[in-house]
Amino acid sequence: MEALRGIWTYRSFFNVEEGAEPTGGIQLWQAELYLDIDPATKRVFGHLGERVDPTPADDGIGKPYPFLSLEGTYSDGDPVSVSFRAVGRKGSAWESWIYDYQCVLAPTWPRHPNFEPSAQQRPTLVGTVVRTVEHDGTPAGASYSFYAVKHDFVESRIATPLPAPVVAMLASPEMRLHHQLWHASRDNWDDLAEEQKTWLRDNNWQPGTPNKERSAGLGPVNLANHSGEDFLFMHRRMIKAVRDIAGANAPAGWKRLPEPRVLADFAPGRAKRVIGNIDGYAVPPAWIVPDDASTTAWLAALRTPAIFNGRFRSWEVQYANPAWLATVTLGELGAWIEFTIHNWMHMRWTSVQRDPARNGLAIPEGRQDDDFAQGWFDPSNDHLGATFSSHVSPVFWRLHGWVDHRIEDWFKAQEAARPGTVKRRQLKDVEWFVVDGTWVNVDDPWEGPADEGGHGGHHGHDHGHGGMDVELMKKAIVVIFRGVGALEMDTMALQELRERPQNRIVSRFANWL
Repeated sequence: MEALRGIWTYRSFFNVEEGAEPTGGIQLWQAELYLDIDPATKRVFGHLGERVDPTPADDGIGKPYPFLSLEGTYSDGDPVSVSFRAVGRKGSAWESWIYDYQCVLAPTWPRHPNFEPSAQQRPTLVGTVVRTVEHDGTPAGASYSFYAVKHDFVESRIATPLPAPVVAMLASPEMRLHHQLWHASRDNWDDLAEEQKTWLRDNNWQPGTPNKERSAGLGPVNLANHSGEDFLFMHRRMIKAVRDIAGANAPAGWKRLPEPRVLADFAPGRAKRVIGNIDGYAVPPAWIVPDDASTTAWLAALRTPAIFNGRFRSWEVQYANPAWLATVTLGELGAWIEFTIHNWMHMRWTSVQRDPARNGLAIPEGRQDDDFAQGWFDPSNDHLGATFSSHVSPVFWRLHGWVDHRIEDWFKAQEAARPGTVKRRQLKDVEWFVVDGTWVNVDDPWEGPADEGGHGGHHGHDHGHGGMDVELMKKAIVVIFRGVGALEMDTMALQELRERPQNRIVSRFANWL
């Protein structure tokens, strides 16, 4: 039912035979249709009206700007059916209008290799409308046909773009590959063969100190090895790098997870470009992952009010609770956050992966981890569901700002429980904590190989390039996901290996608990 939620271009038509068309043509009206849903009650609600850019304060004659508010229901089936009543805004020129609508969601055809945007199928509603009551001298009972074509989701990079210099840094090959490889090395370390681990050690891409690596996860070993400190520190330095470039225009992190809100309204001054994502962090539609019913169901569930008000809010309360925070180490805090609410936040706010090189063709299964085709480096690839691209999205900085606020909550809880035990220090240009062997345990959190200036990873003074070797990072990613032997394959053989059917999950953020 996720397909119903969104903004649609509505067009209604006179029902006439050929040769009986009105002078002005058969199209009666074009307007914006906004539909939202409540899955628990199968209720639909929204509005129907003419969008002016920006929305006027009134209709020009002193009355509120007119539109129709709608309410109704939808029914499961093949096709899905929807019915709703639309009533004119109180006090407006349309106040006496009442119309009733019935429609179905048109069938979906299989994906076709024609990638021209005008030839791609879009979700479409097809139905009829009746004038329910007389208004403005026009009698009730008149009926018309209509269809509505759904708009693409307005991504956060359109609604609330990051400053251009920040995007250029984040979308660079160095930054993309480093962020992907940093996560891949620590996330996959425990499952790698010894040959793969040796290669990564030889090239300084093991997660932490050689032979004392800190793999990431929620197992007893991962909670005890303090890898969560690496996660919290590395992303704090990423935030610092963005703030250094953006200055006053740096995106602010969420202090509390944002409540779901409407995708569109007729508030005075509302710009058309943000309709569909007013504040820049609307929840995008879920999608179907072929041959993976469990992930498909999970992606849909993440977007429901029940999961948000249940699982997400429960985690949020726990990770801000001083009583709990005072009992965990900094590393435990990082691990718990990373592999619960952090990963789920990424997937709640991510759209389907799209290939910039193929007119934005949707890739439901996601990009192959070792596919380095040039199109994937385009700044428009800011897919939140993959570490190669997630950090290019404005939403990434909102949710990681939320994570960073939890570090400060942890420090305040420690200070209240045992004053003076955890002490602050400056580490690599950010505020951090002194190692005490109990609550803080990592003297030099791992960010990847040190650059020539002595700074780990890609967060040196040049904000993203720290001496990182792009080709070496590509090889390291191939080693992690394909094995050392894949480095010896020629291009054709490696491509054939990539194209073999795989049972791969949509993303490293898609972790079930």
